[in-house]
Amino acid sequence: TQQGGDTQQSGDAQQGGDAQQGGAATNDAATVAKAINDATSAAVNAKASYDWSRVGKYNDGGAIKVTTGSADATSTLNGLIQGIDSNSSIDSVVGGFLGIGENSAKMASGATEAEGMDANYALHATSLTANDIQVVSAKDGVYSIKLKDSSNPQRDNATALAKLTQDFLTKDEVSVAIKDAAKGILSLKDGSVEYTGINAVVTIKDGKLTDFTYTYTLDAQLTLKALLPTFNGTGQGTITARYSNIKY
Repeated sequence: TQQGGDTQQSGDAQQGGDAQQGGAATNDAATVAKAINDATSAAVNAKASYDWSRVGKYNDGGAIKVTTGSADATSTLNGLIQGIDSNSSIDSVVGGFLGIGENSAKMASGATEAEGMDANYALHATSLTANDIQVVSAKDGVYSIKLKDSSNPQRDNATALAKLTQDFLTKDEVSVAIKDAAKGILSLKDGSVEYTGINAVVTIKDGKLTDFTYTYTLDAQLTLKALLPTFNGTGQGTITARYSNIKY
């Protein structure tokens, strides 16, 4: 498990700044977690309207790196994939499920779905605890938090990332996504995705959520089976998503 990950035991979160909560100044991690949970829950329950944007980029200008196999392993994989879809490649197949690219949508008041927005990307009622938060800084209703790293999160709220957002894929979902995107040419033999640098900035005014931004870095380590050959590949990217103009 990575240092600072979800299975590591840790002490109190580092704290800084002041926040106004119920008229009292606080930067206590438990109080901040509750404030964020209450505000996001209220917005979701009220079916608030909001603008959503999301940007996913490969780190270091790179893409998927095939680390084992023949010297031209990437070309071999691309040849197999493009035999099915001439517009696809290993980068587009894996980048697709990693969420590489830019997206935006508007959620209407009273709605639970928006055109162009996957259900996992919609505003999520958080369930953070003080133990999930490593660093907290709060002032004038703006809460900046850094969460513990998360390894292979599931949809069970057991990791800090899953308590913040549903914007990730489980290992089983990765397997299905690869098989579907590559039309059965590729399958996932083994793999893991580590999420680090999980940060969020949440703005709450008069008890209401008005803005919510989160960012994280993902590191995917994948063993892919393409017909007979097996290839190991890695991909690193950074995701930033924002819910703004929240009204309810």
